[in-house]
Amino acid sequence: ASRAHGVADKQCPVCRELCVKPAALPCGHVACLWCTHCSMSSLGESTCALCRNEFTALPALSRALENHHMWCDPRAFCERLKEARKEDVERGHKSPKFEVCVVAAAANDDARSKLISFDASVVGVVDDDRDIADVVLKALEETECGGMFEEMRMFDASAGEGVAAFHACCCPSRTEVVSCGELASRPVVCQQCGTLYERAHADALTAKAGEGNEWCFCGGTRPPTRVIFSLKEDIESAYPKDFVDASRKRCDQALAECLVALEREAELKANVEGDVDDVDAKDETVSTSTRIDVGGARTLVFDHETFTHFGVGCDFCGVYPIVGPRYQCAECKDSEFMGFDLCAKCMQNVFEHPERKRDYRFAQNHTDAHEMVLVRPRPTMVHVMKSLHPELSANQIIQWLDNQATASREAEAEAAE
Repeated sequence: ASRAHGVADKQCPVCRELCVKPAALPCGHVACLWCTHCSMSSLGESTCALCRNEFTALPALSRALENHHMWCDPRAFCERLKEARKEDVERGHKSPKFEVCVVAAAANDDARSKLISFDASVVGVVDDDRDIADVVLKALEETECGGMFEEMRMFDASAGEGVAAFHACCCPSRTEVVSCGELASRPVVCQQCGTLYERAHADALTAKAGEGNEWCFCGGTRPPTRVIFSLKEDIESAYPKDFVDASRKRCDQALAECLVALEREAELKANVEGDVDDVDAKDETVSTSTRIDVGGARTLVFDHETFTHFGVGCDFCGVYPIVGPRYQCAECKDSEFMGFDLCAKCMQNVFEHPERKRDYRFAQNHTDAHEMVLVRPRPTMVHVMKSLHPELSANQIIQWLDNQATASREAEAEAAE
């Protein structure tokens, strides 16, 4: 039988069940992907169920957290995975299936590069989470199960002789085009793709990218999450203290070297800029809009660039609701239960970087060959009222409309009596 690992609570703060499809919020708290989506506001900013920290995008499923939760208690994880899949079927939902976290690292003699990557061959050929859970549970009953499950069972983090792939920082190595393989002892993840990073390395990547630029290999521009303390607590309890401290020291040293190099680069740039004339380039784009006459010779104009698509989110970066141009897949609109939509930034990302691997929020079968159509603004009563009364929030308008509808129904009932 497999032994349990980890000491931190892995319950979703919304459904209070073991989190088998974990997504990390910007504040560092973890919740189920679907629970997070269902608890988000379709009108604007949403808040964390634990700390009430505000966020505006549905975070991606984190494969590292998913694998970590399975490693901590495989039996409980698989039982809950089967239950979650059953719930998805009953509700008509679709979630990304379980996948083994694979990280490629430099092949050298440093302890940080000795990654324990579990064999994904068995899980990779199974398409349903219930079947995956059955395969794992059956393997746990066998003495010689082999493959991934034997590796998981035999891996001893307390020996300090290697790092599990789902505990490893995935930032690029400074010498090779592979992951650095350091222990992510202060774990943060990319909000767009869910990739795990050591905080110091994530800070170095964001510093190099600059404000608003891509820092993750997925093209993500939103800052990484805060430290995920539940995972940090488990890592610190699993690996030897001197092993953790040595890894942190190397990561902090790499961050310090990066900041020094950036400071020198900024000084050189400042010296050169005095001899170069700045040229302002303006991007002239044609914007379409929707007009609505509200009476009294007054017309409201709703422009693509500022329009809020209430109730619609981007299936790549997760921003919810989409503000600005919205692109919808003409094919997935009918074939996928959630449809498929992209914000303008992610649409541009698809055109500029077709080679990038993209995992979509609800496992849609969308491909780059599908036709994407620009959706014209479709103003609702909330949009109209917001334009007429900008001092009101969308939630206040919804509440006012509900009160008006209730009062109207009560008046009709009294008249009928």
